[in-house]
Amino acid sequence: MKKWTWILGLTAAVVIGVMLWTPNVRIQTDEELGMAMLRAGGEAEPRVPLADLTPGLEWDTVHTFGGYTGIDEIEDEIGARISRPGLGFLLGSGFVQEGGRLLVFTMNGSPVRASLIPPVLTRISGANSTWHSDVEVDGGAEVSFHHPAEDS
Repeated sequence: MKKWTWILGLTAAVVIGVMLWTPNVRIQTDEELGMAMLRAGGEAEPRVPLADLTPGLEWDTVHTFGGYTGIDEIEDEIGARISRPGLGFLLGSGFVQEGGRLLVFTMNGSPVRASLIPPVLTRISGANSTWHSDVEVDGGAEVSFHHPAEDS
């Protein structure tokens, strides 16, 4: 009987460990979002809500991370684990690519999407930041984020 109790306890510990170790969200290269941000804005409408560029995605906060931001720093900031994919997304040392931007969208504090914007698509200005769902995007050669109340 003790042997079965021990085996069941070990199995439960492994299952719980796997559940805790499993990432909440996987990083995906998001060329579509990068291109939409490049095209955002213009003379008629200088800024576009980021929410308009992410149709069908429910989120209330987006965290932006720039080149050489470590994966541990990202996970600490968002309070959740994210996947650690291969070299196409992160440098081998676990950092966001130089010139790239990682956007982690969250809803009620839980990550719902992690979009890597490749450096060849666009440059996003500004340091690591957290924005609410009303953030606006000013597109062009260097994309920037703005609070709606800021002057154009």
